Amino acid sequence: MGSETDGPSMVLPSTATSFDRDSVTGTAARLFFTLIGFCQNSLNGLPRDRQLAIFQQHWAALLILHSVETRSMSSRMIRADTMSTGSVRQKNEVCTAFETVENLNLDAREFMMLKLFALMKDTQTGYQLGFQLASMQNITHRADPFRFFKCINAISAPPTASIIDVLFRPSIGNASMVRLIEDMFQPPKMAPNSLFPFPNLNFFVKNEVPGSETTGNNEEEDGEEEEEEEEDDADSSNDDRSVSDIDPMTLLLQLNSSSTHSTQSTPESSTSTLQITPSRPRHSIRSISELLSIREEQEES
Repeated sequence: MGSETDGPSMVLPSTATSFDRDSVTGTAARLFFTLIGFCQNSLNGLPRDRQLAIFQQHWAALLILHSVETRSMSSRMIRADTMSTGSVRQKNEVCTAFETVENLNLDAREFMMLKLFALMKDTQTGYQLGFQLASMQNITHRADPFRFFKCINAISAPPTASIIDVLFRPSIGNASMVRLIEDMFQPPKMAPNSLFPFPNLNFFVKNEVPGSETTGNNEEEDGEEEEEEEEDDADSSNDDRSVSDIDPMTLLLQLNSSSTHSTQSTPESSTSTLQITPSRPRHSIRSISELLSIREEQEES
């Protein structure tokens, strides 16, 4: 029953004997696993540790009720079974607990409400279930006014230790029943499918790619503008170096003609402003200022 990864305390000892699955001990083991699923489904809204505490306290009463309801195990079968362990006193205690429930002749509704009441009797829901059960029995069993108290007394103090020794020792040996139940209520250990919680981390990379492309485009545009400015400065420097070799009047006429040509526009170009591409002057302000200084020097000479 215990998992192999929970340490040596959960390993079944060698004193456990082989048992027949159709015997009382084998039937008790199967019913016990059924009760764990019933408890977890009924207490689905509670934390796992709270479910464990409730089942640890009331699993014996649930086992008696479910065994009698399904007729899987009875007091007569327990007395006749030869594989069950425990003393004669313990076997009599277990058989008496089963006979008490058997003599009530409960119907399906009473069995279900009693099992739920056994799980939730210490809560507000348990009080409501007890009130509903008592009200129902007052109508369906008018001849037995104390039926509700008999039902509560039948499940209030089951002989848990005797049930373990008589019905479960042949299957679990000397292992602790408390530790076995704790092991069964532990969540299953599943290996993660991936180290990352996201199925595809390229989502973040794709979000960064457009920004990087935009940055690259901006850098290319800045580089082109810087190259144009360098070309302008180079042209200006070349013109500045050649100013002394060109006639001042000729240079002034060239500047005037270039500026006039840039301001003129044809009728076709006036209809579409997008087609206007004014020419860029060849000389900068520095060139014109140097030109004026040269003319002043020539006049003084």
